[in-house]
Amino acid sequence: MGELVAVYDLGGGTFDTTILRARPDGMEIVGTPEGIERLGGMDFDQALFADVDDALDDALGGALGGALGGALGGALGALSPADPAEAAVLAAVRRDCVRAKQTLSTQPETTLRVPLPAGTREIVVTRPTFEQLIRPTLNLTTQALQRTLTSAGLGPDDLAAVLLAGGSSRIPRSTGSPRVLSSSRGVTGLSCRVAGAE
Repeated sequence: MGELVAVYDLGGGTFDTTILRARPDGMEIVGTPEGIERLGGMDFDQALFADVDDALDDALGGALGGALGGALGGALGALSPADPAEAAVLAAVRRDCVRAKQTLSTQPETTLRVPLPAGTREIVVTRPTFEQLIRPTLNLTTQALQRTLTSAGLGPDDLAAVLLAGGSSRIPRSTGSPRVLSSSRGVTGLSCRVAGAE
């Protein structure tokens, strides 16, 4: 019997997990793989965007959210995607949220500069805040991985490693999530990085 490896594939828009057993002639899928559509890095971007919106509303005294807030309910929610200048601001903030997410993978905090019509505002986002924002989504991935293990009749200690794949698995909190299931075994990254270079 070959070693068992859990694959934890957290991409930009989907999550997939499976258990593989190494065989002399290739890999064998053990148990039932599981996937969650529309769950991934885009959810993390949206959570950060909504938090920035709330922080801007707080910084501006709540006036914009109450008087003008749109779907988001804050300063960004008050901007109209139909207005070219305001749509450009929304697009810039969304890009900056993606960059902030990436920066927080290696830095403890980052600052977003938001060019609102009333003037540029700065919002500091810390890694612990970001991790708190994405925790509910990550909990769904951990539960899916646990179901995959259960379907194979396995427990965390049966695994030789958890193989992290997909860009969103680089987020420090997501690299910690599989460790909850596999505390006595290794977690290996599979991406642009050298495997095991966490």
